[in-house]
Amino acid sequence: MPNPVSARTILRELWDGSIPVNIENIVRSLSIEIRRTPLRGSGFADIEGGQRVIGINSNDCATRQRFTMAHELGHHALMHSLPRDRDEIASYGIDYYEIEANNFAAEMLMPESSLNKDVPRFTYGGSIQIQPLADLYNVSYDAMYFRLKNLGHG
Repeated sequence: MPNPVSARTILRELWDGSIPVNIENIVRSLSIEIRRTPLRGSGFADIEGGQRVIGINSNDCATRQRFTMAHELGHHALMHSLPRDRDEIASYGIDYYEIEANNFAAEMLMPESSLNKDVPRFTYGGSIQIQPLADLYNVSYDAMYFRLKNLGHG
């Protein structure tokens, strides 16, 4: 990835179309090393000796680990500077790079094209059933809620 790359570009090249998106296979296909270990924060993106690395907090739940992996992939793909600790800034949701990486992760894990097709199947009485949709995509309720809202579904 010599130039900044969008989530849609990566999905177009490496995604088999199945839901949930296999983010770990995509990351490995891009020759990025994944390290799962207890961390103070959720994760990090770094380059060590020329090798791109994503660190994931092994104590986090599976949906959090998936979002973190996609988020940290976003830092690599978007060519952000890679300090090891962004958690304090990230938690406020005000840092541009963090917002951009969150949006990247949302598109990677909940691709707009697929989500728009699935929303009608999970809509009953005019209300989207968020938790079953989140379960299908293997993301948290909150991640799905905000993704739907950002796509104009709520």
